[in-house]
Amino acid sequence: MSDDKILSDIKLKICSDTMFLFSNAIFGSENDTLLLQNFSNSDSIFTYKSLKGERFQFKFKYEKNEDYEHVYLIGNDYYISIVESFNDLKTKSSLDFYKNIKVPRKSYMYLDGAYEGKLEMENQLTNMYLAEMGGISVKMVFIDNFKVKIYLKNAFVDLFSGSTKPSYETVSYNIVGNKLYLDNNKSNSQVIEVKNMGEMLILATDDANVIMHKVY
Repeated sequence: MSDDKILSDIKLKICSDTMFLFSNAIFGSENDTLLLQNFSNSDSIFTYKSLKGERFQFKFKYEKNEDYEHVYLIGNDYYISIVESFNDLKTKSSLDFYKNIKVPRKSYMYLDGAYEGKLEMENQLTNMYLAEMGGISVKMVFIDNFKVKIYLKNAFVDLFSGSTKPSYETVSYNIVGNKLYLDNNKSNSQVIEVKNMGEMLILATDDANVIMHKVY
């Protein structure tokens, strides 16, 4: 809601008290069928529940002028902007965009931008040695399709490497709850916890940890 970032295309159809909704964000495969539970006429709020028991509330807003006609369904931290579609959901290719996968319920889990922090070792001697070497910084830059670029940087190594290009690895990830599970990255660090509504990432293992803050 706050940054107006587009999370996914969406197609939906309302039949009587049922909403069929196809989106690769917020709803996904587990919440593609919503049943109307209540409508408050005083504040135009619809309450729906998915077959899995998830509850969704939407405030209804309608806008029309000479150029366009829009319906907005406004959630707690996202909104849906829809116009009339002339293709039925059953039409061939109508849902080609839809991945039919589980997706995060919270909008802040759709990460973008960059996060950065310093590597800290649990072993104090190793930590002192790293500090003397200039330390190691970790940077994560999130790109489309649930992928992230991971950069490791050390001033001492960079000085003698002879390369001006930053070294990074591109890794795919899955989201479960408030955690990112990295796929096939070269290090042993596989799980990253998302904190403070997406403003902070914590990568922790038995030997080391990194606290990364959003920089843009």
